[in-house]
Amino acid sequence: MKVLYTIFSILIASSGAFAQGFNVKSFTADIYLDTSGYFDVVENYDLDFTQEKHGIYREINTDYKIQTSDGKEEKRKLVL
Repeated sequence: MKVLYTIFSILIASSGAFAQGFNVKSFTADIYLDTSGYFDVVENYDLDFTQEKHGIYREINTDYKIQTSDGKEEKRKLVL
């Protein structure tokens, strides 16, 4: 869990090279895993807008591939 938070923090901190009209003051992502394989992700942003905007745009990948414990590759799709 701490590894995921660190990765997200690094990605957000490095996003300064891509000026989008806002600065990220802080970002947190809480990921809740269920024993049945389901998960919830809650993201919180603290932003300073440097240009007039209506908000931010998030692209969430819902199709992905995963390697199972027996080495097989499976396609998965998130249900939103």
